[in-house]
Amino acid sequence: MRIDSASACGKVLVGLGVTEDELRAVKLFRWDFQLGDAITVALPGRRAVILMKNSHLRLGDDGQLAVGWHLSLLRHEMCHVRQALGWGFLRYWRTHLLARVTSRSVSARETDCEKPCYEVQRNAREANSALAMAVLALAADDNEPTDAIS
Repeated sequence: MRIDSASACGKVLVGLGVTEDELRAVKLFRWDFQLGDAITVALPGRRAVILMKNSHLRLGDDGQLAVGWHLSLLRHEMCHVRQALGWGFLRYWRTHLLARVTSRSVSARETDCEKPCYEVQRNAREANSALAMAVLALAADDNEPTDAIS
């Protein structure tokens, strides 16, 4: 599945710092067999694939990705797409494999290649929480009784 920058999800991702070039370069697939919740696979030719567990993908009525909490993980993976496009296919794989070997961890959270991606994921999660609070506040305002009814 491609993420259209004109879709609600695409607009939110662009608002969170993802470029339209990055959206065009990636294809998203449901895949439940990786160790973590998602993985980005850099491909030759400035392309990438994101494999994401089914539980982290929500589709709207229009068949496009819905806006919601799951976008923070997608934002993390789009950070890896940016790395792949910027570094190139070979450097991306070399850097990530070396990080996992030296950290002795599959997630390699504290490595230079993962830290910025976990940071944008946290920022996206906080933005989503702030948006949810704003929606709840608007809903509460709509439900307040009025003093005069004309």
